[in-house]
Amino acid sequence: MTAKEWLSRGWEIDGSIKELQEAKGAAFTRATSITACGASGVCVQESRGNSSERKMLAYAEYDDAIDELTANLFCVQGEIVRAISKLNNPVHQRILTARYVNFKEWKWIMRDIHYERAQMFREHSQALREIEEIVRPNDT
Repeated sequence: MTAKEWLSRGWEIDGSIKELQEAKGAAFTRATSITACGASGVCVQESRGNSSERKMLAYAEYDDAIDELTANLFCVQGEIVRAISKLNNPVHQRILTARYVNFKEWKWIMRDIHYERAQMFREHSQALREIEEIVRPNDT
């Protein structure tokens, strides 16, 4: 695993969390949807099982999966922050923290640090080489 791949683990987990949150929203909509009632105005569930209960259980399962991934993300971010803190260059620390802990896009990092694109990627490459020396011994 390269240093960049090691640092990017949080991105992957964060993406999974966002996908699950979107699916959870859809499950909530399904679980709370109202079925049209008959002409008498009385709503009667005609299925043998309790479909509302199944829908709410499915919705709750998303919460469990999101909680598990979030806990995993916090652990990974902790590992990344500890490694980044060992860098001697504060600019490299800022770049890697913004990108791999706070998940910022490059345009926002460049704006915050006041670097042009070429300079940003030069610094990022140097930071990756430095972090490689820190995380490589831990890579199993």
